[in-house]
Amino acid sequence: MVTIIICFGVIFFKALSLKTSSRALFETIENKRIIAEHSFRAPSGDIYSFDNTTGELLLLATNQRCYDIYMDLGQGVISAKGSKRQTGWIIDEKKWKTQLDSLSIKLANLFPERNKNQWKQYLQTNRNKKNRGTLIAKMASEDKYKELKSYKLVRHAIFGELKYKRIYPYGDMARRTIGIEYIDNGEPKRNGIDGYYAERLQGSVGKRLERKIAPGLWIPINDTMSIRPKNGDDIITTIDVPLQELAQNALRKCLDSNDARQGTVILMETKTGYVKALASYTRKDEHEYYEDLNVAVGSTFEPGSTYKIVTAMMLLDKGLCDTAIMVPTGMKEFNGASKPIYDVNKKGADKQVSLARSLEISSNVAISSLVYDLFGRDIHSRQQFARELQEYFPYKKLECDIKVHEPQPKIGSSKYVDDMLRMSFGYVTSITPLQLLAFYNGIANNGVMLKPKFVKSVMRDKKIIQNFAPDTIKRQMCKPATLSQIQNILKGVVKHGTGRRLSSASYGIAGKSGTAEVNYTGTVKSRDRLHRASFVGYFPADNPQYSCIVVICEPKGGVTHGGDLAAPVFREISDRVMGVNAQKTELTKANKPKQTEVVDVALAKDQRKMQISKALDTKTTPNVKGWNIKDAVYVLQKLGYKVKFEGYGKVTSQSIAPKTEVKQGSVIKLTLSHGKDN
Repeated sequence: MVTIIICFGVIFFKALSLKTSSRALFETIENKRIIAEHSFRAPSGDIYSFDNTTGELLLLATNQRCYDIYMDLGQGVISAKGSKRQTGWIIDEKKWKTQLDSLSIKLANLFPERNKNQWKQYLQTNRNKKNRGTLIAKMASEDKYKELKSYKLVRHAIFGELKYKRIYPYGDMARRTIGIEYIDNGEPKRNGIDGYYAERLQGSVGKRLERKIAPGLWIPINDTMSIRPKNGDDIITTIDVPLQELAQNALRKCLDSNDARQGTVILMETKTGYVKALASYTRKDEHEYYEDLNVAVGSTFEPGSTYKIVTAMMLLDKGLCDTAIMVPTGMKEFNGASKPIYDVNKKGADKQVSLARSLEISSNVAISSLVYDLFGRDIHSRQQFARELQEYFPYKKLECDIKVHEPQPKIGSSKYVDDMLRMSFGYVTSITPLQLLAFYNGIANNGVMLKPKFVKSVMRDKKIIQNFAPDTIKRQMCKPATLSQIQNILKGVVKHGTGRRLSSASYGIAGKSGTAEVNYTGTVKSRDRLHRASFVGYFPADNPQYSCIVVICEPKGGVTHGGDLAAPVFREISDRVMGVNAQKTELTKANKPKQTEVVDVALAKDQRKMQISKALDTKTTPNVKGWNIKDAVYVLQKLGYKVKFEGYGKVTSQSIAPKTEVKQGSVIKLTLSHGKDN
């Protein structure tokens, strides 16, 4: 009997153990089915412009916390005490019926894409389906998410998936350069600087536990992370915000007043290759221009007469001629050519001038006559002409630190007389504006040709971890004597040639104008031909600090030549650049000692850190005038404000006066500007 009792006890104990372990096993399996560890990324790093005057970083691109908001309209566990679980509607049925109208009104106010009745129908339909992951909004602001979470009826049924939205404090300024988001095979990606440095900006991947609330929809259980992600690095660009705005405004004004189809401006620092400003606009509607394409980097064109300097450099450097050689102008017929070559706006009798003078007045006949005499005798000689040009202009992609489709520069065949003649003055070849500017910047930089750069430094945890030195494409473009001759010719173009509109600049400008016919082939009549006007050069002429190119495509206002159309834009930019620099120098002298190098960012950061700390300690509304928007938003939100702002640059006014007592949840509005009075 005792044996039977013992056996029965053992069997009962094992059965009980099996039941308990099975329940635990099934609960583990269930948990694995609805709870899993998933990876996620930290927000992307910020993109800055460096202000050489103040040593501050101006925010060009940053992140805003947003949420994909969902509501649990289904049934599930609503209480669990020990092993007992009670299931039911996540949102109580009685409260749902009495408060659905008020919930619909609130949602209509927060998310007006649906009105009250539409929200009511949408919510009830999903509740009838017992949908546990009903989408309320995509990429909603943190304020709206918190406001909805505070609504008593649904606070326990609302959950959000944290996302980050890229925002641009300066609006559309330099957006194609900074980067624009696009979709590639269903995945969001960015171009521009943001795209090129995507891996460094993204940071590392973290891991956290997430709960499945609907098929394919997981949300974080809490803020606990098994692996914390590391924030991405920050990027300091070469873009100068005031100079960028100068370039944009000058270009837009010219395009609009001449009803041009498209245009671009690039401003580059001579000694470093740093791109200080880049603007590209294309007309989409009548007198409406958009930065639809990065024309400067991503579009090739026949450069026209600006290319004559390449031809002249090759001829002079190889000793095939000198600047004093006499050449014809006006009009000339060539044996083997299908039609004569004419000079633009030919006036008066044809005459002989020196090569130097012919380049100053941009004579097509002069340069093509010289090339014909030297290379036109047979097909092999003509083909040699194109090969020798490539020794001086590198027909390779620049492959700069910006994610833009850069076309391969091309040079055609010169075996036919027509092609050889036209190649000498900028046809039968195609290059981007940036590739041409890099060539002219090399002339300004004593023959050292540099790769254009868009990023100067990488920053991590507010400290510079990497600076990018200039990259050299060619250490010597030509012989020093040749370079001196070319530099003198470019000065002559401005002093008494096609660039004479720029001759009154006290600091001195050197450069070359260009005018190319866009639709010169076929049977298009002269009066119907479209033009591309350009001017490329550098300033000051005797001590170059900047190089610049202006290209205006297909103007319809009657002015079509580079010296008349593009050169004035160049002058407007160069005048104001020199004025801005002079103003910066005066400010620097008046506030000595002033550190203006990138390596001193840490010092400026420490000063701002103390300023922020002091503002947070006062517990009253701080005076954030003169602050950058990122620091202002950080402090004000920490104090309990909801911050709204308009404009770009630094804070110039605030809607709540300094030293006012902080009221949690109040809205403070900031106005931003970057004028010289800031």
